[in-house]
Amino acid sequence: MDVTPLSDSSDMHAPSHCEKLFSSDFCQEFIGAFVRSAAGVIAGVKPAAVYSFKITSRCSSCVLRACPVAQYRSMMCDFAYEVELFGIKILPISPVSTRVHFLVYRADQVERIISDVQTQEFLRERGFMPSSWQRVIRDFRARLTRYHCGLSQKYPHEIGVILGYPLEDVKGFISGGRETCRGPWRAYGNVEAARVRFKRLATAEQAFRTRFSQGESLFALLQSSGDTNVSAA
Repeated sequence: MDVTPLSDSSDMHAPSHCEKLFSSDFCQEFIGAFVRSAAGVIAGVKPAAVYSFKITSRCSSCVLRACPVAQYRSMMCDFAYEVELFGIKILPISPVSTRVHFLVYRADQVERIISDVQTQEFLRERGFMPSSWQRVIRDFRARLTRYHCGLSQKYPHEIGVILGYPLEDVKGFISGGRETCRGPWRAYGNVEAARVRFKRLATAEQAFRTRFSQGESLFALLQSSGDTNVSAA
């Protein structure tokens, strides 16, 4: 099993060709998983998301019928470089094997969250070094990678603060003794406000998924960040 983490796209200097984002150069199943799982981040209504993608030996939607790990690796690096042009970072948080886990985020939104004094205090109490939002991201990436590599049984639920959950809900989830499980999140503060917030988020995410399923390209979705209207069929 290849346990070398995928390169951070910021280390890459390949020329940009944004039109790749809706061409056969990228695995269409990979793009589909990205849109389904990170629709809120693409739409600009959610700061971050975590998701996984299963590498299969045969793709039904790609030009190549067999895609070894090395080719997936190259494709993922190119993809990460392209989406970063739209303000989105995608980082691997597990080895590149049969299933790869990712952290996707918008740096400007994460920076705003981490700049909050109470959030910094909470993270510091949990063993993070919130001297900068970049440092926090590196810490989360390291903890998530350790978890997915089986080096730690403890999932870093503190990540809820950058996934868009209110700080009081993240604290409530952890203090409820659920640190070692991956159960669903729940509201521990203002339940009605949480219900409205989650409904607004779900509506925006579904709008972007619908637009994609109706044939709109990822490139077009990224260009229209902030527009959560569902396009006509």
